[in-house]
Amino acid sequence: MLQSLSTVDGIVGSLFLLRDGQLVASVLPTTINKSEIGGIVASIVNKTEQSVKNMKQGKLNQVVIASEHGQLLFTELGKGVLFIIGDENINVGKMGLVLKQVKEKMKQLM
Repeated sequence: MLQSLSTVDGIVGSLFLLRDGQLVASVLPTTINKSEIGGIVASIVNKTEQSVKNMKQGKLNQVVIASEHGQLLFTELGKGVLFIIGDENINVGKMGLVLKQVKEKMKQLM
């Protein structure tokens, strides 16, 4: 499923991990250390979730981080987190549509 994300213009990598940071599947550039990224993603999502809860904003749906060189998108998926890395040319709207499709397909597999 993650392999299909890499065919979308602007998406340079993706991974699925459990809430504790355990990596389940990934399609990442060689420049990203797989052993580190799981813990980093889990930490970002967990801390953001706690902040949303503390501010009484309901359930966290997704996190988007815009950086100088692209976009990072995190979204809850079952008992895990789907993380997508986009380059600076990614169309965020298209990324959201693709993400929705992938989430539906992955839910069927779980």
